[in-house]
Amino acid sequence: MRSQDVERLSEHFSPEPDPQIESELRLGPSIPNAHRLAALIHDDLAVGPPYGVRWWATPGTEHTACRIFVSDYLYSCTVSIPDHLRSVHLHWLELLACSDRERTVFGERTTIRDGRVRFRPKNPYEYLLGDLTQIHADGIVVALSSALDCLAASIVGVIAAPLNIELTDFNEVRTHLRNLLTSKKRRRKNNLQTEFAQRLTSFIATRNGPDWIKWMSNYRNMIVHRARRTEFHEVVEDTAILAPDGLPARWRHAAHLPRHPLLSEVEAFLVAEPLGAICLAEEANDTLCGLIGRTTSLIEAVSGVLAEIWTARRGDPTLARQPLSRQWKRPEHKPKEREISEFLGFASKAEPIDPTKITQPPSFEKRMLAAALDDGQNAIWATAGMEEFVPGNKRNSPDPK
Repeated sequence: MRSQDVERLSEHFSPEPDPQIESELRLGPSIPNAHRLAALIHDDLAVGPPYGVRWWATPGTEHTACRIFVSDYLYSCTVSIPDHLRSVHLHWLELLACSDRERTVFGERTTIRDGRVRFRPKNPYEYLLGDLTQIHADGIVVALSSALDCLAASIVGVIAAPLNIELTDFNEVRTHLRNLLTSKKRRRKNNLQTEFAQRLTSFIATRNGPDWIKWMSNYRNMIVHRARRTEFHEVVEDTAILAPDGLPARWRHAAHLPRHPLLSEVEAFLVAEPLGAICLAEEANDTLCGLIGRTTSLIEAVSGVLAEIWTARRGDPTLARQPLSRQWKRPEHKPKEREISEFLGFASKAEPIDPTKITQPPSFEKRMLAAALDDGQNAIWATAGMEEFVPGNKRNSPDPK
């Protein structure tokens, strides 16, 4: 990190602090709505029967296992959003520091002769500075995308959307809500869900061009699943001071992110008009800063609406019935996702950790109780209607041996 960032983060906490909140405030914009949403859901977890979110239990129906899974996963996603955003801001501070070092080294080690840029680093550290910068740029996009996917699962749980809460992502939720607004089928639409769909659309709408969320999703998919695109750097004059040969004495390079991240290199060049349009015109740091700001603002705005909806549904659960069996499919419907890993690590003689020495925040204990995982209540998972949801249960394997 830069010295000024280390200095800011090194200041002592206030008396009786909330370390998480204070740390987030020093890293970036505050997200009180996101924290409020998580707290509301946590408050509604029942530490005994009916388990999970208590007011989801409907008389005359038995969805205890699904309710536990959906409730815990919903809460887990809401508390993961701030975690992902902290990662974003840590990556951003490291990226700024790496960019400063890279700019200095590039200026000192670069010459231009006959129209050719010659960068001659003295050692591997100087050579790898560009890779360090790129690592943090990628980390920002991945963490932002993860935060949006956790927001998507939060939307599914809070508005009772009939989607698989565990496997959904932000693009799928947007598509579902868009279809909800445009569908002409004669079916009874839930007012709560359609109103939320309209509000989400207004939050995302922008006057600054096409869909930035789709671009970010495509860039994330390129990082994770595709061949890496060539990094393009524009070499520009860094100072008005001239060398004896009349050329600028120092140069700097400005990185630019790809215009069409899901296209292959050749495809991107074929559609680039002019050729320089193969990448975004603005510098990479400007793009990343914009993504951070837009995503954080969107998450905070949506979280505020979700908190309102949650409170309203708690007061009147009939506003939207929770489609638990659709939000958490039975194991036989997706056996591959429920495989039990046989990997035990590389230290073959290592003993399992001592559970009495595990440290977790106070909220974790309530999660375990609300999921009936404590010694006093976990026998419920061996009863009829519950055991089939336990991963690795041979009785429910699609190919029993």
